[in-house]
Amino acid sequence: MKTGSQIRLLLWKNWTLRKRQKIRLLVEIFWPVLLFIGLVWLRKANPLYQQHECHFPNKAMPSAGILPWIQGIFCNANNPCFRYPTPGESPGVVSNYNNSVLARFYVDIQEILLNETEIRQFGRLWQEITSFSNFMETLRNNPSAVAGRGLRIDDILKDDEVLTAFLLRDAGFSESIVYQLVNARIRLEQVKL
Repeated sequence: MKTGSQIRLLLWKNWTLRKRQKIRLLVEIFWPVLLFIGLVWLRKANPLYQQHECHFPNKAMPSAGILPWIQGIFCNANNPCFRYPTPGESPGVVSNYNNSVLARFYVDIQEILLNETEIRQFGRLWQEITSFSNFMETLRNNPSAVAGRGLRIDDILKDDEVLTAFLLRDAGFSESIVYQLVNARIRLEQVKL
């Protein structure tokens, strides 16, 4: 059979079915017309208003880093629409929140934790606290371990101490007296704790 005769047979069959089922034919014709009339009525009842072009702030994915991802979630919770392009729309820009409180806090924490001099000072402070704690524990539990020898004041002072400068300049002591004070030994068993 040829293709043209198949199409004619299909159209004849379709026409015969529609002719026999008149209600179905009316529904198939009037249903789209009613929908179109409803849409026209809605357009007339609610006229269009002019909306400017919307530019939304970028929202980073979790793979961009935890800070940009959290900022994208919390800083754009209301999903604002801007009239002009946002800084984050350019390619390669992940975060446009460089001046936010969270970003500044993150930078400050990184500065503190990654600054070697600060870490050294914290480490030195921790060592001093630990050694003082051990020393006090020894005094409480086993005072005979440090008895009789005495503790030199110079051993307690730090390298960058200002006690000698204070005693020489402000208190007016002579160098020999300051030397004797700094090198004096204190017997801890005589000190009341």
